[in-house]
Amino acid sequence: MPVFNLSIDDTSPLIHYEPLDEWHDSSLNDPSVGSYLNHSFHATESQNANATISFNGSAVYVFGAFGPNHDAYTVTLDRQSTTYNGSSGAGPALFQQLMFSATDLSTEESHTLTVENNYTTSMAWVDIDFIVITSGDGNTASQLHDTVLDDDDSSIAYSEGWDNSSNSWSQTYYEETMHRTSQAGASATISFVGNAISVYGATSGNHGEFAVSLDGGLSTSFDGSARKFRPQILLYYAANLSNGLHMLNITNTDTSGKFLDLDKVVISKWEETNSIGQTNSSSSTISLGSPSSSSSTATSLPAFSKSNTPVGPIIGGTIAGIIALMLISLAIFFLLRRRRSQKVASSSTYISQGPTGGTGPISDYPFSSKAAREPYQSFEDMKVDEAQLPDLPPYGYTKT
Repeated sequence: MPVFNLSIDDTSPLIHYEPLDEWHDSSLNDPSVGSYLNHSFHATESQNANATISFNGSAVYVFGAFGPNHDAYTVTLDRQSTTYNGSSGAGPALFQQLMFSATDLSTEESHTLTVENNYTTSMAWVDIDFIVITSGDGNTASQLHDTVLDDDDSSIAYSEGWDNSSNSWSQTYYEETMHRTSQAGASATISFVGNAISVYGATSGNHGEFAVSLDGGLSTSFDGSARKFRPQILLYYAANLSNGLHMLNITNTDTSGKFLDLDKVVISKWEETNSIGQTNSSSSTISLGSPSSSSSTATSLPAFSKSNTPVGPIIGGTIAGIIALMLISLAIFFLLRRRRSQKVASSSTYISQGPTGGTGPISDYPFSSKAAREPYQSFEDMKVDEAQLPDLPPYGYTKT
C-alpha cells in the first residue's frame, strides 16, 4: 500500500454527460434499476452522446450493462479510441459488466476517458453504472492513512452565505450535519496536508453548478444537478499531490438560486514504513515562522591530526564500500518495482472479474441468471408522475 481502488458512481459530478438532456438518469420505471450499483445508472440512445471523466491514477475500469437493445460504443483514453460491442445478442441483459479497462497508466499526468454511443444499426443504448480508478503512490512500503473531516471542522473556512442549520434531511448526511448555500459566489476553503483529497456532498434537482480550484490553479466546473436527491456523493477528487500544505476552494457558481452543499472531506496521506517498522510521513513538516531544526543543533567535528595510518587501503575500502552500497540500492529498487507490479496486477485481477463475474469487453458475453431487461421506454414514459411523490422537503429536495 497504498494502491487502492476508488469507486465513482454514475451520479457523481466527476462524470460529465454531453449533451446532458440526451442522458437519462435512473428511470424509476425500469424494472431492472435494482440491478445497478446503488440503484442508479445513466443511459442514452442518442448517437455520439458521451460521458467523460478526467482522473489521475494507474488504472481505470468502466462498468455498465449489456443488452439485446445495446450496440457499439467507443472508448477514448488520452486520444486513443477503440470501439466495442455492447450487445448481449438474443440473451438476457447483463448488469455491472466490465465495459473497458486500462492499466499501467502514468501517475505523473492527468488522463481523460470518454465513452460514446456509436450504434451501427438501429437506435441502441449505452449505460454507465460506475467507474473505478486505481490510485495511490504505488509504493508497497508505504501505508494509507485517511482522515475524515466533518463539514464543521476548523480547517474548513466558509464565506458568507452558508447555512448549517438542521432540517428533515440532515440524517442522511455524514454525522447528520452539512453546510449548504444558494448564494452565487459563496465559497469554502479547505486547508490540508495530504497526498489526496475527496470532497463529498449531495446532488439533487435543485443543486447546480459549482467550481473547484486547488492551490490557486485554474477552476474546474462541475454540475451538481440530479434527477433526485442523493446524499454523500463524491463531488471532487484529486490525488498524487505533493508533500506539504494545500488549499482547496469550492464555490457555488450557479446564479439561479440553486444549492451547493458540503458534507465531509477525506484527506489521504501516504506514510512510508522503514526497515525497523517505524513510520515516516511522506508529507514534509511545515513550520511557519520558526527556524529549522538543523540550524539549532550544533555538531562537533573531530580535530584533524596526522597519523601513520596507511591511506591506500582506506581509499580502496571506501571505494569498495560505495560500490557495495550502490549494488544494494539497485537490488532494493528492482525489488520494490517488482512488488509494486505484483500489487497492481492483483488489484487489476480483482477488478476485471467484475461484481457479477463479468468478463472484459469482448463480443461473446456469458449470459447472466438475472432477468432480461425490458426494452427502454421513451423519455416521456420515463418521467415520474409528480403527484405520486411525497411533499417536497425543505428547500426543494425531491424525495423518492
